[in-house]
Amino acid sequence: MNNIWTNKKVWILIAVLLLIIGGALYLYLMNPKDSEPAPQLKPLEVTTKELGNTQIPAGFPKNLPSETGSKTIQNYESRTNDNRLQSTKKITSQKPPREALDFYVDFFKGEAYIGGYQETASVKDGQQVAQMQRGEDLLMIVASPSGAGASVVELTLIQKSE
Repeated sequence: MNNIWTNKKVWILIAVLLLIIGGALYLYLMNPKDSEPAPQLKPLEVTTKELGNTQIPAGFPKNLPSETGSKTIQNYESRTNDNRLQSTKKITSQKPPREALDFYVDFFKGEAYIGGYQETASVKDGQQVAQMQRGEDLLMIVASPSGAGASVVELTLIQKSE
């Protein structure tokens, strides 16, 4: 007696049909028809404005301290066409890098910034780094040695502009 379920050819045909159906289902699910197209990014446009040595860049507290005898090396603002603003002030300090860094970290903590010294980033050539945040504003302070126990401090604030 020849039963259809004991025939090898029937089982092979069922297995092939299941593979075809499974493959078609996989292709259908992996390629949805109504997926959203990838967003197109606008080209980034940056405009930089040099500021006078005594000006306080946008976003920095008006009472930003500086040591007696310090000099401003760079002072500028860069704006992007997607409403971001980077304000940077680079100044000299008579303090060694870690002391200069702590001076500005303490000041910005008093201005409601959180965060501070970043040990893992503070290893290259005696450079000291702090990262701080207030709301969506991100502040990075980098103090680099500049000889004879002095340093150069770079304050960079990245924020959404109004």
